[in-house]
Amino acid sequence: MPPFPAQMPVTISFFSLFVAGFALFAADLALFAADFVLFAADFVLFAADLVLFATDFALFVADLALFAADFVLFPADFVLFPADFVLFPADFVLFVADFALFATDFA
Repeated sequence: MPPFPAQMPVTISFFSLFVAGFALFAADLALFAADFVLFAADFVLFAADLVLFATDFALFVADLALFAADFVLFPADFVLFPADFVLFPADFVLFVADFALFATDFA
């Protein structure tokens, strides 16, 4: 009676091991190439992150400068706003006087 397939001896040829090893080597090479691509992408993202960080820092410094300017300009508003109540009527008086002088040019 012939043996069952599970009872048959397993023979692995040297060529089949070589093919399997070469396939594993090719897969390892593909993974290495993918790792290199991911490393390059990581480097690009790191450079972009540095640019964004520098931009963020520049905006932060500009924001601090504007905030410091507010400390100067806000108190100045308390002086300039009441001065407008004096200067605006005076400007109107000067405008009327200028118009009167202009009218004398045609008299």
